[in-house]
Amino acid sequence: MSDPAAILAFGDSLTWGHAPEGGRHALADRWPSALGAGLRAAGQEVRILAEGLNGRTLIHDDWCGPADRNGARLLPTLLATHQPLAAVVILLGTNDLVNMAVSARRCGQGMRALGRIVQRFPYEAGQVPKLVLVAPPMVEETPGGVVTAAMADEAQALAAHYAAVAKELGAGFLDAGRVARVSPVDGIHLDPAATRAIGAGLVPALRLALG
Repeated sequence: MSDPAAILAFGDSLTWGHAPEGGRHALADRWPSALGAGLRAAGQEVRILAEGLNGRTLIHDDWCGPADRNGARLLPTLLATHQPLAAVVILLGTNDLVNMAVSARRCGQGMRALGRIVQRFPYEAGQVPKLVLVAPPMVEETPGGVVTAAMADEAQALAAHYAAVAKELGAGFLDAGRVARVSPVDGIHLDPAATRAIGAGLVPALRLALG
């Protein structure tokens, strides 16, 4: 009997399940769980490996927290740890925009770098996982929040850059802003319904990728 198809969900606090008010969403409310439930309901046996880290960036160093947040540096280790993988889903970019003041264009370059890491990694079994890229919901300026009007404006261009990278790499793509909106509490994180919606929204892309 073969193992269920393993899907790596690689992301930041949106993947970890950070609630806008603080704390962590229940396991069932996090998008990787919703994705797994949706795929199993569609008849696909899968195992979702949720690797979300608060503050994680695409390719930039940020040592303000107690852990290494550079996605490009950590991704190869996770690919080696969890292989063989059927698919890798990457949802990153919010921290680059907000904490690092990086442009949407630069975020697109960072996502391309991560996609290439996934596609060029020397997997032991030679099986290269399918790749799905996700643009996070657009951040919004809120009273007393950390998101500025300039950041919110820049975020509007993020999905287009990610879509172009996905096309270039032959990857699947979801603009999470089409299925979910950030909470007005902080303009960054998601309420339970929104994070579940991202998981549900990813089901078609993963079904297509897995075949």
